[in-house]
Amino acid sequence: MSKRRKHKRSKRHHVLGDHQDAILVYASKLMGTMGLPQYQILIMEKPAGKGAAAEVRCVDGRYVAQLYLCKDWDSLSENEQRQTITHEVLHLWERQLSDWFYSEVHDVVNVHDFMRLERQFRHVCEMMIDNIAMILADTHRLKEEWEEAHGGTVDRVPEGAAIN
Repeated sequence: MSKRRKHKRSKRHHVLGDHQDAILVYASKLMGTMGLPQYQILIMEKPAGKGAAAEVRCVDGRYVAQLYLCKDWDSLSENEQRQTITHEVLHLWERQLSDWFYSEVHDVVNVHDFMRLERQFRHVCEMMIDNIAMILADTHRLKEEWEEAHGGTVDRVPEGAAIN
């Protein structure tokens, strides 16, 4: 007698498809402006962690960024969404600095001092990225590019960009 296997139904992504495409187009243009065209952005199905509008995680050794968006992403204003995507793309830029910090500082200070310095480093980086994102998201034609991306079609999604 064979048992029937239960298959999990795939859940509907919490960010609507056309909106995902617009995010990828906008992020691609922003990355080009910032000198980061080598990155591939993947919009992940799993939502961002509690309390975060979005998170970006880089795949070690590759120019791949996994973008996690909050469950209520579609309820955020366009301005909040634009600043959030800009903020997350800026983290890709900041990655080199973080890589340096972790490789160099870790080896020259004791664990207690490293943990204290790491907290300060992360706080300073977040504040810097927040400030740059607010300025950058409202300048450099990015507002128009965001609006243009939201009026775009699926065939405008950059090559290598994906929705997971």
